[in-house]
Amino acid sequence: MLYRVTAILLGTLALGQAGEQPSASEILETMRARQLARWDTVDNYTVFQKPTAVELPGMGEGRELEIPMHFQKHEIEGQPAFGLVPGNEYQVAVAQAGEQGEYVTPEFFQRGAEAQRMTADAFDAEMARSGMPKLPGMDYPGQMMRDNAVFMDAGAEAVREAEAGDFGRANAAASLAAMAEMGRKLKLVGVERVDEREAFHLRAEGLGRVVSEPGEKHRLTIRSVDLWVDTKEYVNLRTTMAGVVEAEGQRREVTFEQHFQDYRKVGPLYESFRQVMRMSGLMGEMDPKDKKKLEEMQKQMAEFEAQRDKIPAAARGMVDRQMARAKAQMEMLTGGKGFEFVTEVTRIEINTGPPPPGSRR
Repeated sequence: MLYRVTAILLGTLALGQAGEQPSASEILETMRARQLARWDTVDNYTVFQKPTAVELPGMGEGRELEIPMHFQKHEIEGQPAFGLVPGNEYQVAVAQAGEQGEYVTPEFFQRGAEAQRMTADAFDAEMARSGMPKLPGMDYPGQMMRDNAVFMDAGAEAVREAEAGDFGRANAAASLAAMAEMGRKLKLVGVERVDEREAFHLRAEGLGRVVSEPGEKHRLTIRSVDLWVDTKEYVNLRTTMAGVVEAEGQRREVTFEQHFQDYRKVGPLYESFRQVMRMSGLMGEMDPKDKKKLEEMQKQMAEFEAQRDKIPAAARGMVDRQMARAKAQMEMLTGGKGFEFVTEVTRIEINTGPPPPGSRR
């Protein structure tokens, strides 16, 4: 409750006097205050997303892949922040969660593995005493139990890794650090319209922020960021980042753009249900060999399209959608428009878990 009171006070102070255009810092303070107020009663939430470019073959109309993105609240130097839980930790927690919110411990797997090995040894010894011949190229049936023990060892190690994880804390800290860095450099450009909504246009230049992970073959440096914040709800409507990628002795100017659309209220949260991501500059000049392959693919696609009428009517709808996506991707490659990905949110669940690894409810 203290966060809610503080957030409301900050938001009120940040708005400034009536009729005055707020500064970039006041806009960010209000944005943060509104966010804190929405998070007040939320400990965790899961966003179920449907990438429109991904479809499971043979599943039929409307059966597309749904990906859960789980966020957990953490305290970072006294500030609440949500971090995206890495996929391995989330999947292990979900897979091992029981009806009471408990999960299977590494010790359970380890005891099972030991029992499998002991049983296998006893089984093989009895088979040997019976004089049953061992067929060429085959082990005694006890080998299957030893294989099961290996799988159980792997299960124990997977849970140990999940327990050792921070359940998104590092992501939450990185998000706060990035916001603080941008906040020091963002300046108000003006008020513009984004998707029929009025928005503050903020810009940060001269960042020089390296976002590549250690050990990667490329180096991505973000130089500038533009942010459009809704003037009523103080949520992000659009973000663009410009920078440079250095790889294999080449430098390429790149641009990333993300639109946050179709905002809806879900409980105390106010979230975007449709995101459009565009990336340009990554391909650079196409290699002659790749260009020839692309031309061959275009020719094959044209031949396939000419045979469309021979496709069974029941499967034609899915094939048409796949063809449209393939055409769009080829247009991006040949027309220099870059890549575009659309993600739709199907639902959001609040405070439903799963519990952090190692905890009991």
